[in-house]
Amino acid sequence: MAINNDYTCPMYPGDKHHYIYTGVGGKLLPCFYIQGRETHVGQCFEGYDPTTVMAELIKELNLNPEYSDSYEGEYALPPTLLKSKDLKGWYNVQTAKEALVYFNYFVLNSDVRDITKKLVTVGDKAVRRATVDLNIKYKAYCEKSGKDFQQIKNSWSVMSYEDLYQMVKNQDESIDKILAEETVKLQEAGVDKREIPVSYIRILLARANIYHPVVVLYYATPYCPHNTLKKDDETVDKLGEILKTVEKEYNITYKMDGFFPSLSDSSYLSLDDSMESIETLKHNFPQMQQLYPLPLEQIKKLNIKAVNFGVYGKDAHKSTERLQIPYSVGVLPKLIMKTTEVFLNVC
Repeated sequence: MAINNDYTCPMYPGDKHHYIYTGVGGKLLPCFYIQGRETHVGQCFEGYDPTTVMAELIKELNLNPEYSDSYEGEYALPPTLLKSKDLKGWYNVQTAKEALVYFNYFVLNSDVRDITKKLVTVGDKAVRRATVDLNIKYKAYCEKSGKDFQQIKNSWSVMSYEDLYQMVKNQDESIDKILAEETVKLQEAGVDKREIPVSYIRILLARANIYHPVVVLYYATPYCPHNTLKKDDETVDKLGEILKTVEKEYNITYKMDGFFPSLSDSSYLSLDDSMESIETLKHNFPQMQQLYPLPLEQIKKLNIKAVNFGVYGKDAHKSTERLQIPYSVGVLPKLIMKTTEVFLNVC
């Protein structure tokens, strides 16, 4: 068993608990590359604007608890927007042709296969909503200006990176070498690892002769596996007894939860995903072995139980971040020592 010391804090205003975690939530970084169809601003309704699809993706996913993963009564925080932008390199009077948006996505238990299907469905919903909105605005403009209105059709398609890659791989075996060389070139140029796959997608779309509006879902760095001790694991019972002893001695109250609510190095000691789930991740994480090599099979085989007894404070990653010294350097070391003694059978 490993004892980690990642920071802990109150979970809501007035929360008096100190927290012990028997596992950690995982993290995916789902990215949506959006290829629209550019147009001159003088014919603005003739194009397909990728930024409107990007906006619909943000509206659907960002902070939406419908997409919070759960396990045995615990809920992960919902997907959170981390970056959104069009991919124009300079000013002109042309609408954007491409856009990119990505989210933090915490995972407690869901299979990557299910998450991928769900996110492709989100992409479908976004392009439909963007097309409906475009037609509403175009019709209103036509009525106001006295022009004839003609329905703009939905020309969008949505796919996973795996679908696009296989489409090309089936026709061209050399694509792996091309993508590997592109990776080296872009890494040497210092391109952000989350955006390097945009170049792969451009290459693949061109080779697949896909020039119509399209959304491509892929995963990018970092990826963190999820793991937790099951309720029937005897380790959980032992920890419960230890906490009771420390609570009585120091007059504090502990709460033992299954998942550390943020990111932790504990992710890399054990992995609860099935091998099928891992394979789906690999197939949709472009050039994972070059961009973010993780020994996933070895982590799963290693399977070290990882618990978190953290220092206690408030306002992590804010200017007001602070630490409660009496607990962090007084009680916590005693808890760690007591746990070590119990599990080494020396007390």
